[in-house]
Amino acid sequence: MTTKTKGTHTPGPWEFGEEREGTLEIQTSQGAIAEVWGMPEAEADARLIAASPDLLEACKFLKKFYKPTYSGLDPIVKAEWEKLEETISRAEGRE
Repeated sequence: MTTKTKGTHTPGPWEFGEEREGTLEIQTSQGAIAEVWGMPEAEADARLIAASPDLLEACKFLKKFYKPTYSGLDPIVKAEWEKLEETISRAEGRE
């Protein structure tokens, strides 16, 4: 089950730390905020989680400064743009 909450995330930058006892911690200057463990993809997952604040900021920048007009927009580009907007909403707890 997923619990939806609204609010702000812990400010970046986020980084993943050293492996300890089979886990990788996602850390900020304020301390650990998440752990990834036990699977071959753990390091890739930790890197993706650590990049999340930067990815969100880049998506929001793109949305702010590139406002497509949907008339005449390629259907594939339109679908990806809508995915970008939905992803930002999910990340911000609005969906």
